[in-house]
Amino acid sequence: MTALCACAFALASCAPAATPARPAITVISPPDGTRYAVGEPIVLNVAAASSNNIAKVEARIGTLLISQPASPPSPTLSTSVVYTPTQTGTYTFTLVAVDGAGGQSDPLVWTGVVAQQITVLSTPTSVPIAPTPGAACALDASFVSDVTIPDGTAVRSGTPFTKTWRLKNTGACDWGAGYQFVFVDRSQMDAPPQVNVSPTAKGGSVDVSVRFVGPSAKGIYTSTWQMRSPAGELFGARVFVMVKVP
Repeated sequence: MTALCACAFALASCAPAATPARPAITVISPPDGTRYAVGEPIVLNVAAASSNNIAKVEARIGTLLISQPASPPSPTLSTSVVYTPTQTGTYTFTLVAVDGAGGQSDPLVWTGVVAQQITVLSTPTSVPIAPTPGAACALDASFVSDVTIPDGTAVRSGTPFTKTWRLKNTGACDWGAGYQFVFVDRSQMDAPPQVNVSPTAKGGSVDVSVRFVGPSAKGIYTSTWQMRSPAGELFGARVFVMVKVP
């Protein structure tokens, strides 16, 4: 081996290896600080992503460890962490995502407040109540499927993309004029703050599309959205888009 080759080999062998990106984790719902009653399950809907595949999500509440494995490991994982409190107080969840090589995300802290359970002291006599004319009916919406841009899709910086969700009207009344789909949390990614939703009968489904722009910096981004009534009431499932900028 010549001296020049030996030098080049030495330099190459000393070059630092590229550090893989850490996994990312987010709580889709409920919002931080949500209140519960004693005995009411706390259900955290969590999403995680990693270019090295997500192996599991872990949540610590005090000394208790809850582990939710991915089977098999995949670039993204959507799961729920469930814990039922037995006494009042503030409960702190520390969540991490673990990738296939054992790498961990930065810890994500979520807190919930548990109040005393309401006790019914007496059972009132049932009295039929006539419906109030013009009274609002119960509104609800559920997620059906991702029509475009599956979670973990790679998008280029500065490039527009359109995410479409399929939602179902699971409430007691139709969605007429004035119903909107609105941004509520995380990264807006240059999307409009709200889009109009086509009229949808109760029990029916509708596709809702939002145009985003790929963020300028590398990373994993999540944008969370929810239905809103003409009266300004947010209702139904919170849905999200999760993309990565390589």
